[in-house]
Amino acid sequence: MARPLENGIDYFPLNVDFFDDKENIKPIISQFGADGIALLMYLYCDIYKNGFYSNINDDFLHVASMDLRMNYNKIGQMLNNFLARSLFDKTLYQTVKVLTAPGIQRRYQLAIKERVRKRKAPVIVDKKYWLIPEMEIEEVSVKIENVSTVIKVISFYDTPRNNVVSPRNNEINPCNNQQSKVKESNSYLYKAIVEHLNEKCGTHYRCDSTDTMQLIDEKIAIGYSLEDFFKVIDQKSSEWLNTEWQNFLTPSTLFGKKFEKYLNQKTSIKKKDNTRNDSNKFCKFPQRNYTPEYYAEIEASILKNQYVQQKEGV
Repeated sequence: MARPLENGIDYFPLNVDFFDDKENIKPIISQFGADGIALLMYLYCDIYKNGFYSNINDDFLHVASMDLRMNYNKIGQMLNNFLARSLFDKTLYQTVKVLTAPGIQRRYQLAIKERVRKRKAPVIVDKKYWLIPEMEIEEVSVKIENVSTVIKVISFYDTPRNNVVSPRNNEINPCNNQQSKVKESNSYLYKAIVEHLNEKCGTHYRCDSTDTMQLIDEKIAIGYSLEDFFKVIDQKSSEWLNTEWQNFLTPSTLFGKKFEKYLNQKTSIKKKDNTRNDSNKFCKFPQRNYTPEYYAEIEASILKNQYVQQKEGV
C-alpha cells in the first residue's frame, strides 16, 4: 500500500532580518518580551506542521500554556495582539478559529514545489481557508503532465448552497443536498474525486452513487489520500483515453481491486529504436548501406594501390 501523503512541511524559512521588523516584531518584544517571540514561533511551527493553517480552540491554548510555561490569559492577550497586527488573518480566526495568513501560504507554496514535482499531483486545499488569489498560485517549475500549479483550490463544503435548486432539471442538486446519503465527513472527497474524473475523461458520473462512495470509503479507510485518487485518474486517463480501453475509465475499474496497482504503476517510456533503416537520413543525406561486398572492394583497391606504389619505387 502506498504511504499516505502528508501536507505538512518539516521546516520553514525565516528571514535573517526578522528581528529588524519595527512595525511588528520589535513592538511585540517591547511589550511581551521573549514570550511574544516564543508564542509566535510556536504557532508558526504548528501551522506548517499541519500545512498552511491551524485550528485554534481552548484545548490548544491550554496545551500551549503548558508547553511554553506561560499564563493562559497572557497567551490570549498576545494572540489578540498578533491578530491586530495582521500577522494572522483576523476574519478567519473570528469566524472559524483558524490561524493562517497570505504570507504563510506563499511560503508554504514555495516549500512544497519539489514534493508536487515528485508526486506529479498538486496539493489540494480548501477554498474556505485559502487567501491567495488563484492567479497568484505558484506554477510548477518542471513541466508535469496534467499538473500546472502546486496548489489546486476546491470547495470542500458548499454549506451556503445546500439544497440549491439546479436550473437544468429543477431538482435539488444531489451533491449538495443535506438529506442525501453522502456521509458528511467524506462528502468533499466524493465531489472532488468524481469531478476530477469527469473533467479528465469527459464523463458524467454522479458523486452520490452508492457504489462509488463505497469504493472511495474503502480506500480512505486504509490510508489512501485525495492525491492518490487524482494520480490514478491522471495516469489511466493519459494511458487509456481515445483507445479501446477508454470504456474502462469508470469508478468501478479505477477505484476497485487494482487501485494499488494503478497507483504504483511506473509511467511507461518508449525505448528508442536503434535498428538501422535504409530510410534514415543525416543532414538530409541518405544513410549508406555498407555490405560485405562493399568492404571487400575497398580492401582490394587499397592493396592494389600499395602494390603499384611499391613497383614504381614510391
